[in-house]
Amino acid sequence: MSKVHITQCLCPNRHCIAALAWEEPDFTSESAIAKLRDTINEAVSNNIIHHRCAICQSTDLSYEDGITRFECLREAMDDIAAVQVENLRTKRMLDVLKN
Repeated sequence: MSKVHITQCLCPNRHCIAALAWEEPDFTSESAIAKLRDTINEAVSNNIIHHRCAICQSTDLSYEDGITRFECLREAMDDIAAVQVENLRTKRMLDVLKN
């Protein structure tokens, strides 16, 4: 049975810039990293995000893939949504502090 993977773009302090949750056979670790890298590069090119960590400002970014405890994306969605809510709260706080 396949597992849900999470592929992340991280700064050295392990702040997550972006992530992709996926399950086999949709991607491999290598293709998920390539997809996430391409998505981030496109967002940077379109001035949607900057190519650095919004928390510590590091531009030294790396990619890693790991296997979660979930058997399918449907099972993972509540946890993914909760993390997204927390990340959006953090972004709003950083936006306020920045201005």
